[in-house]
Amino acid sequence: MDAIIITDLFKGNQVEEMRHWLDNESPYYDDQTWERHESGMMKKTCPELDMYHTFSIDKAREVFDVSNLLPTFATLNWYESEANYPIHKDADPIEFTILYNYYSESGWNMNVNGSDIVLADEEALAYHGQQTDHGRLENPGGVTVALYFNYARPENYHFALGEFSGGEPVFPSGRHYTEIKKDWC
Repeated sequence: MDAIIITDLFKGNQVEEMRHWLDNESPYYDDQTWERHESGMMKKTCPELDMYHTFSIDKAREVFDVSNLLPTFATLNWYESEANYPIHKDADPIEFTILYNYYSESGWNMNVNGSDIVLADEEALAYHGQQTDHGRLENPGGVTVALYFNYARPENYHFALGEFSGGEPVFPSGRHYTEIKKDWC
């Protein structure tokens, strides 16, 4: 599986509520909830995302054909013209991703395994981030608002209280992940 475009991830009142919420969000409100990255991207996590993330689990399990897939974390990302991300593969708690392009002034340009994809507003892209080369192509201009919903299989270290830092999970006990037996499933 390279990538699948989903045109109906959210429907009806879900979309209406999302529009009301996101049309009133901005990293330029001085509310200290947005992380600002040197790349020009700004992101946040919030309870509203949790509701949409939970709702998307069934669709994620269907699209990725993994019946026991679980949500890890979700982010609301705000990109401006200077934001650009190189081609990469994901790691740790990001095994699978559904990227939802809420709004993009000039199109959401992605590259997945060498293929260019342009997402329309309110379309989603599902991809296996740990096995798929992917990245945001240069922003052609303007603002893009996107939601990232990430998932992993139950045996992922994320579900054993592993905090991911520097590409390897760090456990509260201080043990290395190679010392941890996967017996939480």
